[in-house]
Amino acid sequence: MRENGQKLESLDAVRGIGAFVVMWHHLVLGFQPNWKFDLSLATPPWIRVWYHGDFAVHVFFVLSGFVLSYSFVKSGNMDVLRAAAVKRYWRLFLPVAVSILISYLLFIAGTYANRDAARFMHQEDSSWLNRWFAFPPSWMGAIAEAFYGAFFHYEVSQTYNSSLWTMQTEFLGSFFIFAFQGLTRGLRYRPLIFLLLFAVFLRQEQLWMVDFLAGAAICDLFHSQSLWIPPPIGLAAFGVLLAGTSPAWFIATIGDPLIPDWMWNYIPMVSALWVILGVLWSPFLQRQLSTGPLRLLGRMSFPLYLIHLLVECSLGCRVYLWVVRDAGFSHNSGFITASLTTIAVSLGLAWIGSFTVEPQSIALGRWVYARWFQPLKSADNDLCLTKPTAN
Repeated sequence: MRENGQKLESLDAVRGIGAFVVMWHHLVLGFQPNWKFDLSLATPPWIRVWYHGDFAVHVFFVLSGFVLSYSFVKSGNMDVLRAAAVKRYWRLFLPVAVSILISYLLFIAGTYANRDAARFMHQEDSSWLNRWFAFPPSWMGAIAEAFYGAFFHYEVSQTYNSSLWTMQTEFLGSFFIFAFQGLTRGLRYRPLIFLLLFAVFLRQEQLWMVDFLAGAAICDLFHSQSLWIPPPIGLAAFGVLLAGTSPAWFIATIGDPLIPDWMWNYIPMVSALWVILGVLWSPFLQRQLSTGPLRLLGRMSFPLYLIHLLVECSLGCRVYLWVVRDAGFSHNSGFITASLTTIAVSLGLAWIGSFTVEPQSIALGRWVYARWFQPLKSADNDLCLTKPTAN
């Protein structure tokens, strides 16, 4: 990501901000669910966007489509694509496995208090906070999720980390990108293939796959510099504000929702595309997003995404119960205290993960590729030089 300077470093920062938004999204779901589910609330979009987790996930997947395509589109080297495909599982596996190990240890130690907090707040049994860790912990189940379940058969009722629901889509979307790039690179009608796949995914309502494909399309346009867009800062800002809008806010401010009901499901996806385009085509945004703190947040993004829910359901919920139930303060005081505690501890653990687990996951993927999958040069030469024999 850093080989092209600020342009691609800025995307790291966007990913870090997205992980922060997901963390706030989960804090709201746990302690202020009405903010999310009460459709009559006319929350201003510049506030709502900060806990709009669906928008952030669309941003993640568009970025994945772009980044996984970038090196191959730039070089045209099939070895680059082959290596990326081999490394992908191991790159995701190690951070996921560490998060599951931490969760399992917290679980058997009895530190999770999310269900106690949910009951104290009189939330329903089906509420978001009450549904996690409602099963007996099992080390076999934890191992199975780390190696297989998170990537191929995610079970929401048996998960040790509900943030892992994106891993199956991320993994399958990654291999879709590898296959698409390998099969269509250099074809005359490649733009038509893009359009046909967009139509198929939209028709099947596979919006996550649209994200990956859109990221690959943006990569083509970025590499060729063949796209003119409106002022990119305005485009990115409008994308952020559009992502935070709701029908209730439109009605309260304008008197009419303007956007048909069926289109609201597509708003987060479209907003994510505009934000990524705006950042890639704006030197000003790239400079602002490449500052030290945001670069650091970008490096911490994956560990932050994986660890924050475990902190919220254990320490965060215990702090809430201590402030509200034991000390007698208000619900809002408990929410603020639990949120600040969760954010501080999650950022600290994510920082540790950024220079421990993250580099090791990259090194693991490289080792697996070099040890078991790197092709022999003699084999490549044989494929190129061998002539068919006559029958």
